[in-house]
Parts: sequence; C-alpha cells; structure tokens
Amino acid sequence: MKKIWKRFAVYILTLSMVFSWVITPNTVMGSVKKQGGLDTVYLTSSMNFPTSGDGSTKERPLKDINKAFDLVNDGGTIVIVDNYVHQGKLTTPEDKMLTVKGETSSVFMSLRYGLAQGNDLKFDSIRLETPSTEADGRCFYANGYSLTMTDSVQCFTNQNVNQKAYIYAGSPDGSEISGRRAVIDVAGGNFAGIYGYGKGRAKVADGSEITIRSNADTDQLDTALVLNLYSRQKLLGSIQNVDQLNITYPVSVYTLINVKNVSLSSTLTLTTENGTTLTGDMDLNGSAVLNIDADLHVKGRISGYAQVLASLGRQIISDVPGSAGILELNNSQLPWEIRTTVTGTNKIWRVEKKSSKSIYYINGKDGDDSNTGQSEDQAFASLSKALQAASTGRENIVFKIVGDTQVDKALVLSLPGHSIEVSGNKSAPAKLTFTQPLTIKDFTQIHDLKLDFSACSGRDGVIIKGVGVSFENNLTMEGTPPDIRYESVPDSQDTQQMDILSGSYGTIKDENKEGILILHNGDIQGKVLGWQMLDLAPDSQQNEEIVIHGGIEGTEDLYIYSLDDAAKVNGDIQVSNMDTDGGDANLVMTSGKKITAEIFSTQISLTILPENGTIEEGVYLTADTLSDDTITRIVLIDTDGHLMKVEKDGSKYTGILKKVPQLEAPVNVRWDEQGNGKLQWDKVPNADSYIIELFEEGQYLTTVKNIKTETYDCSQYFNGKGTYQAKISAVDSSNQYSDSQKTDSGLLSYRPKAKSVILGGGDRQMIVGDTIHIRSRVLPDDADDRLIWKSSNESSAIVDDKGSVTAVSEGTAEITATAADGSGVSASVKITVSNKVQKVQSIRLNQTTKDLYPGDSFVLQADVQPQSADDKSVSWSSNSKAVSVNSSGRVTALAEGTAKVTAKARDGSKAEASCDITVKRKIYKVQYAMNGGRNHPGNPSAFTAVPIRLNAPERSGYLFAGWYTDAGFHSRIETLTQKKDYHLYAKWQKISLKAPKVTSLKKTVGTTLSVSYTKVQGAAGYEVSVSSDSGFRLPDTKKWITSAVQKNAGGLKKNMQYYTRIRAYRLDSAGKRVYGPYSAKTKGYTIKYKLNRGKNSSANLVSYYNVSVRLNNPVRKGYRFKGWYTSKKYKKRIKTISKGKRSNYTLYAKWKKK
Repeated sequence: MKKIWKRFAVYILTLSMVFSWVITPNTVMGSVKKQGGLDTVYLTSSMNFPTSGDGSTKERPLKDINKAFDLVNDGGTIVIVDNYVHQGKLTTPEDKMLTVKGETSSVFMSLRYGLAQGNDLKFDSIRLETPSTEADGRCFYANGYSLTMTDSVQCFTNQNVNQKAYIYAGSPDGSEISGRRAVIDVAGGNFAGIYGYGKGRAKVADGSEITIRSNADTDQLDTALVLNLYSRQKLLGSIQNVDQLNITYPVSVYTLINVKNVSLSSTLTLTTENGTTLTGDMDLNGSAVLNIDADLHVKGRISGYAQVLASLGRQIISDVPGSAGILELNNSQLPWEIRTTVTGTNKIWRVEKKSSKSIYYINGKDGDDSNTGQSEDQAFASLSKALQAASTGRENIVFKIVGDTQVDKALVLSLPGHSIEVSGNKSAPAKLTFTQPLTIKDFTQIHDLKLDFSACSGRDGVIIKGVGVSFENNLTMEGTPPDIRYESVPDSQDTQQMDILSGSYGTIKDENKEGILILHNGDIQGKVLGWQMLDLAPDSQQNEEIVIHGGIEGTEDLYIYSLDDAAKVNGDIQVSNMDTDGGDANLVMTSGKKITAEIFSTQISLTILPENGTIEEGVYLTADTLSDDTITRIVLIDTDGHLMKVEKDGSKYTGILKKVPQLEAPVNVRWDEQGNGKLQWDKVPNADSYIIELFEEGQYLTTVKNIKTETYDCSQYFNGKGTYQAKISAVDSSNQYSDSQKTDSGLLSYRPKAKSVILGGGDRQMIVGDTIHIRSRVLPDDADDRLIWKSSNESSAIVDDKGSVTAVSEGTAEITATAADGSGVSASVKITVSNKVQKVQSIRLNQTTKDLYPGDSFVLQADVQPQSADDKSVSWSSNSKAVSVNSSGRVTALAEGTAKVTAKARDGSKAEASCDITVKRKIYKVQYAMNGGRNHPGNPSAFTAVPIRLNAPERSGYLFAGWYTDAGFHSRIETLTQKKDYHLYAKWQKISLKAPKVTSLKKTVGTTLSVSYTKVQGAAGYEVSVSSDSGFRLPDTKKWITSAVQKNAGGLKKNMQYYTRIRAYRLDSAGKRVYGPYSAKTKGYTIKYKLNRGKNSSANLVSYYNVSVRLNNPVRKGYRFKGWYTSKKYKKRIKTISKGKRSNYTLYAKWKKK
C-alpha cells in the first residue's frame, strides 16, 4: 500500500510540474523570457558542445547565430561561450538592438565575411577576429546605426596586418542612408580604417559621429560630422572630411584634408612637408602642442594658447586678423622665436631666428657717410664706410644697397668672425658698380642686385680668398660679365664652396683645384677651369637652367644632377671623373663637342643639339673606365634618329654617334570587343619586340617589356573595372623605340562567374498591397551582378526584375534570385502575406521641450497607441546638427543651436510626435585674486570647454609661485579640468638677493680692467659698474650686464685707475631685472710707474687686488732696461707682486745706455 501511495505522489508531482510549465510558458531555466524570446541567449560553435541546445543557459548554447537573433529580445544580449565562428556574411536583425559579449574576455568570435548591422549593436568583453584575406570580408558596416565596442574588446588579435578590420558607418550595398545618424564609439581594437560612409563612399545623409577612446586605434580616418580622438593615435595617412575634430590625446597624422574646425588640448603632429589647411576655426585648450613640419593655414579664427614645435621658417596663418591665439616655441633654448605679423587679411605666427643681424643701408645717390647707416633715410653713401661701421656689428652683417652705388677703389669684403650679405630690394634692385676688382675674404651672400664689372674687363672682376660665396637669386649683370678667380686655400677650415643661382659670368677658375663650384642657375659665357668638384644641379621645376658656353677643363669631379635638358655645355669637357648623385641624369651637349674623362658613369644620358641644323657623327666620348663596362651604348634623350655605340679600343672606351634608321610606329592598336583587357596591334616591320606602358584614368600604372607578339592580355595589371589606356613602343635589335599614340580602352568589363548570392533582410512579413525591395549582392564583387528573380507563388507575391516584391493575397511565397551568368548560384527569402494590419493612431512623448548644454544627453520615450498596433516601432530623427538621436531615443547635445527631434511610426501610418530642443552654450566664470600682480592676457575670464592650461601672471619684484583655489594657498592648480566656476588666488615670492664680494681685480696700463666676484645664490646675472669717480657719478661711468662671475671690461682710459662695484639681479615674473645690493666699491691697490723717459708696457697693471702681478719690461730708445725698483735710488729690485699683497707701489725704471 505504501508503494502505491509513493507512486501516486510522484505522479501528482509530475503532473504539477507539467501543469506549471503549460500555464507559465515565459519562464525558462537560466534566462527570463519576454515577448516570446529571451533577454540573454547563449551561443557557441565549440566542439565542446557537439549538439545545439535551446540557448537558455551556457550549458545549452545554440550553434546558429541566426537562431539566436530570432530568440533574443530587443535590447537583449547574446553571450558567446568558448568561441563562435561564422562562415558567411553576418547581418543583425532590423527590429532588435543587441549586445554581443564573451562569457569571458578570452572568448573569440570569428567573422569570416564581415558584418552588416540592421540596428544598434554593442560588443563587450570579446576578441573579434576577421581572418579573410579579402578586404571586403573584414568590414563592419554600421548601416547608419550605433556601433559600440567597449575597452574590453580586442580586434586584430593575431597581429597579421593583412587581417585588420575596417569600420564603415554607412551601408554595405552602396545605397545612401537617410533619417538617422551613425554613431561609432570604439574603445578597444586595432583597425585598418574607420570611415563615416558606406561601401563605394555611399553617404550617411545625416552624418556620422566617430569616437575613438581608451585602447582603440586605427590607421585611417575619413568622413565624420564629429570626430573625437580620446586616445593616442599614430595614423598612417590623413584625416579627411571632418566638420568638428576634437583631440584630447597625442595624435600623429600626415595631414588634415577638408577638415573644418579643430579643438586641441594635447599634441597634434602633422608630418607632411607640403602644408595643411583648415577650412574653419582652431580652438587651443589646456596643454595644446602643434608639432608641424610645414605651414599650417587656418581659414577661420585661432583662439587659446599652444606651444609650437616647428623648424625655422615655418608659419601658422589665420585668415582672421583679430585672432587672439597665443603661440610660443616649445623649446626656449633654441636661438629662434615666433614673430607675429598682422595684415589687412590675416595674422601670421612665423618661426624666425632671434635677430643676430646688423643692417647697414647704402645709397650712392642720396646717402651721406656722416649718417648712421641704420635706416634708408640715414643711409651711407659708400660701401667702404658701411664696411668700417660693421666692424663692431653683430655676427651677421647685411649691407642693404637701396640706391645706385659705385665703388671706385679696390674693395676687400673682410670682417673676421662675421658673415656678410650684400643685397638690394627684391622688387626694384639697385645697381652696384665696381671700377676695381672685388676681393672677398669672409663668407658672403649676394642677391637682388644689378652688378656692373665692365670696368674690370680683361682682368678678374671678383677674387675669392678660400671662403664660401653664394651668388643668389635675382642678380643681373650689366655690361661685360665678370671673370671670377677662386684662390682656394689648402687645408683651410673654412667652407671653400661657391654657389651660383643667377646672373651671367665670364670664366670661373680655381687653379689649385681645392674648391667646390655648384651651378644651380645662370649663364657662364666663358669656361669653367680647374676646381676639385663641379656640380651641375639646376631644378627644372623651378625653371632653373645652367649653360656653360666655353666648356669645362681640368676639373677633378663633375657631377650631373639634372634629369632633363636643364644642364647644357656648349664646349668640350675634360674632367677626371664624371658621375651623378646615384640616380639617372642627363647632360645637353652641342654637336661636335667631346667628353674626355678618366671615369664616366653610364647613368648619365646625353642629348645632342644640332649645330647649324645638323648633328655631326663621330666620337663624342673618350674614357679610361666606364661605371658599367658591359654596356653597348650610351642612352640618348631627344636625339631622334641616332645611336651612340660604345666600343673598346685597348684600354680606352669610346662613344661613337651614328645615324640609324627608325622604326614605324605601331598602328591599329585596339582592345578586344568583349572588354576583357586584351590588346592587339599590327606588326611593325623590323621590330624585334614591343614595350607596353599602361595607364589608369590617365595615371601611370606599369610598363611591360620584351613582348614578342602583337597581342597581349593586360587584365592581370588592372584594378577591377575602370578606364585604361595603353601606349606601345616598337623596339629593334639596336633598342631604338618608336611610340604609338595612347589608346583609350573605354570601360573594360570583367565577367567572372558568380560564387554566391546574398539577399538582405531575411524572411519578411507583408500586408496585401505592400511593396518592398530586397537588397541583393553577388560575390565576388567584379562578377556579373545581374539576377533572375522568381516567385514560387505568384498568387500571393510577385517580384520584378529589380527585386521589388508586391504582396497580392494572403499566403506564402519563396522569392529566389539566381545569378544570370549561368553559374547556377542563388538565394531565397520567404514572404508571408496577411490581409490587414492594425496601424498606429497616435504617439506621445514624455517631454515636448528640453534645454541642454553641449555633451548633455537624455532619453525620449514614446507612448504608441493603440497598444494593439501590429508594429509599434518608431524611427527617431533630428532636423539639426545641434543634437543627435539614436534608434532608442537617446538625445545628445552636440553644439549650440535648436533642433526638433521627431518620433515617427514605422508602419506608414504617418503618426508622429516631436520634442523641441534648445542647446545652450554654458559659460563658466573665472575670478582672479591677483594680490598685487597683473594677470596674463591669455587667462580666460570665462570658458566653455576644458582643459585650459593657466598662464603665469606678472608682478614687479616678485616671482610667481603658482595659482591656488584657496586664499590659504593649500591647493595648487595648473589646469582648469572641470566645468564649473573658479576663484583663483595668485601666490608670490619676493625676490631677495645678497651682495656679491669682489675676489680679484686688475687694471692694465692699457684699456682693460678684469674683475672676479662671488656667485650669488638665485642670481640670473650681474651688473658690473666701473668709474673713475668713487660716487659713480661722472660721465665716464660704464656698466656691463653678464651672467658670468668674471668680467673683462674694455674701452677704458690708459693709465687710469677705476673704482668697481657689482650687484646681482634676477628676472621677476614680468621679465624685468630686480637688483640686490652693491658689493663694496674698490679700486684695489695702486701701482705708479716712474719711467725716466721710457715707454711702459700696456700689459702692466695700474691697480690690483688679490692677484699675482708679473711686471713687464718697458722700452727706451738707445737704452737697455735694467729692472724695476721700489726706490728712486734703485736699492731694491722687484719682478713680481705675489698674490695676497695689499700695498700701493711706486716703481722706478732703471736704464743703461747701450
């Protein structure tokens, strides 16, 4: 009986469990089921799970992600267990926002053919792999939705650069997206590129917002309404097509192209050498640093503060003259500075050398040698007077010729320790005439002048004494061009180099062959004689050309740098070595002229110009050695109908020019009619082979040589569909070419067989009378994309040849698309048609107006009625770039302005509701307690964005000790990092210095006094005062500023004793000197000399203190000096005064007649 009751109890319990299952179908072990699905679905493809479960727990994961899509709820999560590999292209459902994450961060998900979104998608705590070798198989297409990857996401985990993924904000099929803004927010992963458009640059009409933060980085960035770089980036290319670029971490990029506005609060490195242009404004915040290798041009306003890393001559330009930006050099130790220039159209910050120049103006017509020479209206009349005045000038001396000037005496340009520049006004050069030769003994540059050496005809007009000289741009020689003699100095430490960039000259010679002559541009009417090295280096792109009419003789090394016809020699060439810089070069010669060289580089090609209309045949080259002794000819450029063969006769090579017959040009060049890239042409008589040059859209593609037939398949070199051209050259056995005209292929078509057909959207529900379009794609992409569409039940649904399906009556139909190329591949979707649908009647939002500040966000909620509507989903849109809204109704304020955010029913009922948004610019105030100081003009009184780095104020006599947020100076602050009001307090430290002490002093009979003194802690430098008056009041009082603790003071009177005092100084916060107390004044101990008609040595001291004094001998004509004595009776002789002695001396000179 007990057994029967036990069985009955088990039976009742079983019925209870079954009954419980039947009446509560939404409860599943391990997950909560809503709306007929699960909030969390588990998925795997691991072999640890041989069969598929129901996806409700990690022990029972699904093995098909499409089933997971069907089962998971909108807003739900798919959790990957162990791993998941998807073999096809993945498309997420259109009706669900999803999160995909790993059970642990080590779980990987492999997407063999990329991913396309049907709605918002988030990846979290997972390793993403894109192993396809095809770039299109490694693409994430956001399709205008939100794509988020958290900082626990890894991508590019196998470190194979050929398997990096791409992220596209737009569609995968090339169609334009409208009605929604794409939002890409990536905090993890390493990507080949992130782009704000779709395939084929298909637009996202409402724009895209891209944010890269935390652990994420990318190689390329292109197109965004807003681009936020919140992590360190080192991009391989450029950032392009961005309206607002926000940078808060260091970014290195080649350049910015079509970028409008930039907000910078970290380091921006631009590596281009060609310059960068911004079309909008640049806002510099906090720790902004601009690291540029070329000019930066900002069409709008520059505001804020930044440090600049740039080389000399680089400049930053704003087209708003009133720009308030403050730019300073990052390295104050460099001898450079940023100088600001404001014009009527722009403001320029330029990196220039700290002035080391002294400029002297010369005007031979209106000047006067009694003037100062410091300005045009105070110009000297003569160059010799200016040369005399420049002896005390700065390191670099500039002689500015502002009026026609004649030099009548032989002039020597020599200022030891200085460099010299002689120039005129670029727009209207003055004339500088020399009637006697000009000798140059120090480094000199000459430019922007008319020079006349006619009076020096028949002799050397310019003599250079073994130093560097540069005849630079815009020089014009009037009359007879001057001969130049370069007297190079063996073993000289100076640069023995002469550069010519303009002008005409006679013979240029360096008979010692120690100097270097570099010819960039100009006309040498005589010969070039001698020289250790001669460079012919014209730049044809700068319209430079060098012509040597008389030839080259006796040069050791001749280097040719020109690639075209810019280097010309009309006379014979006799050199030791003739070479290039390692690349190919070309030299233009005149018919009949010859080259004689010990070594000749076969990288030099020759162009032979006719003489009197003809080109003479014969020997043009004789060389002992060729750089390539296997060549059979010298390359000729633009010397049609001729060949220069190389022959060897004993130990000599000769290049012999001969006329040869020419081939006919290839004709009837044509592409195959099928458009598959095959090229054909008619046979050319006597042709040995052919060369094909290929071009794509007019741009050079490649060259194919040694083609032996009159047909060739070029498709192997083509990059898919496009417009290609070909140019064919016939070549005979002697390698003579004959070119055809370039042949345009038109649009070439390639028809590889289709391998698969992909249909977008999956199975569909339709209402009678509705029409939808099924997106399609044929792979590979260059296959014929024509499809044959067919419905299995045309009584329920019909389809046209474009893939548009119309619902006819209730029922189901299979819509199949089959490739039209005969490959047989196809794909199908199932259409279910029902009779009617319950439409949405009204929508109400939880808010109808809202005020925001930039960066704020909130969620709008839509109440859709009636509750029984078949499709209650809504689409969200914003009519302004001031705010964005995603597919879940989250509104984000982007910029100041107004916007209307609208929720619209997706079922076609036209029901909608709107919320009016106002984005206000929030302004935060900053108050400063200066405590006696004066604030820096770059410190803001108000701000809207952070971070902002604070600048140091100034106060006379004080050092700035920092900004503090409290009056008690406990909390120091350097940067404003929070959006709030601030009250800041300036802390100061009064400058206090001690007096130095004189440690030694000596004043010679001559003009120099030397003084040493103790170092004062905290001092930046010292003021040394010297005077013959103990009160330092007389006009002869002199002062020097020095950073050393010793000073040699010159320019004093002979035989005079002087008082000396020293005080230390330190620069205060305003950059002004604040002095400490003076040292005790001293003139030391005196030494007087009784010379007895002799003349004292200028090295003897008249005063001293704490130094050892060596007494030097005076001189007296006809007498021999017998010593210094301390008495006039010559009893005690003295030779030195030892250090530490503290006595005044009167010394007597003793003489003996010779």
